[in-house]
Amino acid sequence: MRFPIFRTISGSLLSILVIFSSAIAADKEAEFAIRWNPSTGGAKTAEEVINLLALPPAEVDEYEVSYFSIATPSDLPEGYSVIARQRSKGKKTQLMIKYRGESSLPDTYNAATWQCALGTNAETKYEVDITVLSKEEVKKAYSLSCSLKAKEKISFPNNLNATQSGCESKMVRHELKDIKIEEWTFYPSEEKLIEVSKSGKDNEHDFNEFITGIGSKLISSGIQPLESSKSATGTDCIR
Repeated sequence: MRFPIFRTISGSLLSILVIFSSAIAADKEAEFAIRWNPSTGGAKTAEEVINLLALPPAEVDEYEVSYFSIATPSDLPEGYSVIARQRSKGKKTQLMIKYRGESSLPDTYNAATWQCALGTNAETKYEVDITVLSKEEVKKAYSLSCSLKAKEKISFPNNLNATQSGCESKMVRHELKDIKIEEWTFYPSEEKLIEVSKSGKDNEHDFNEFITGIGSKLISSGIQPLESSKSATGTDCIR
């Protein structure tokens, strides 16, 4: 689903109200993001992004990432897809299962009561994913996820019948407080993707802050924003 952000001054006010009308009552946790293929223009590295946005030096980590297909959960809401991901750094491993859709989850679902397939030790989160497509368009999605971290190699539970899908990926993350800059490389094609994201609330203030401080600057520099998510890119590529 796409939403116009601003065509004229009056259109700007109206469409921002449309985007965030449901968030005024209860500001949900949100992640604002913009991603692009650096070969199509704009910043080609995280360092160039940091310089463009005048950000301070960041903490850097490198991960290996794989996506999996799993048995369809019995409680998967209608219209939602399921994403399963394994992320590792040395011997440390994080498993994640995410339900993702274009409409808000029914009231019967929430992070506090959801029984995640990764067990009671998994951390759960419900948030709105807001992807910037241009200075005039965004795309919203809603996600309920759980993640399990370990200091050793771990695998998905056997009853999920997890099978690796897509290709191997490497991700280098530059993190500064609530801003993340990620450089992704998908193998064997070596296709690259850069994403800049910022955590916040699903409200007008945080949205405008991301557009003004990050989104508009990157678009003006020549990047071509992508609609597809990291998980879609990592799952669809060929090993």
